[in-house]
Amino acid sequence: MKCLSLNTTVRNTCIFEHPPTTEEVLSQEIGIDENNHNYFAIRSFVLARRCEWDHALRDAIRVRYTPS
Repeated sequence: MKCLSLNTTVRNTCIFEHPPTTEEVLSQEIGIDENNHNYFAIRSFVLARRCEWDHALRDAIRVRYTPS
């Protein structure tokens, strides 16, 4: 079972890059597919790590649980 599926670029920036780069890559992915809430969840986590609480909350609110 996959909790959050990521493409390789997003995964690598989350692991190896600094948070602003990760946020930028996630924003690009969100621009491509606004219905993929995984990207909002991950970007929310990245923003929270940077203490950008308002922006993190905004992204967290976009995340919805949809049973498969």
